Amino acid sequence: MQVVPKLESIEEKLRGEISTVVAEATEGRFAKMEVDLAEMRNQQYKFETCCDEAGQAQQHMQSQLGQLAATVSEHSAELSDMGKEIKSGFQNNLVKRSRTE
Repeated sequence: MQVVPKLESIEEKLRGEISTVVAEATEGRFAKMEVDLAEMRNQQYKFETCCDEAGQAQQHMQSQLGQLAATVSEHSAELSDMGKEIKSGFQNNLVKRSRTE
């Protein structure tokens, strides 16, 4: 009977073709996964860079606000001193006027 050898030959060919198709499909999937992974790494790098830049900008802004607060405090103290001087000057003028009258 020659049917069994033919069936075995057909089975062998089918197994070979199936193996080839599976291997090609698997390679394609792996290649796509590698591309996707590279894209994810690229996006992660961009995100980390963006976060680093935002952190630096926040620190710079905080530094500027600290300088502004110090300047406002200094000017406030100067204005307070000037107000005291003006008040003292008016009081001295009033005292002098009341003495002369």
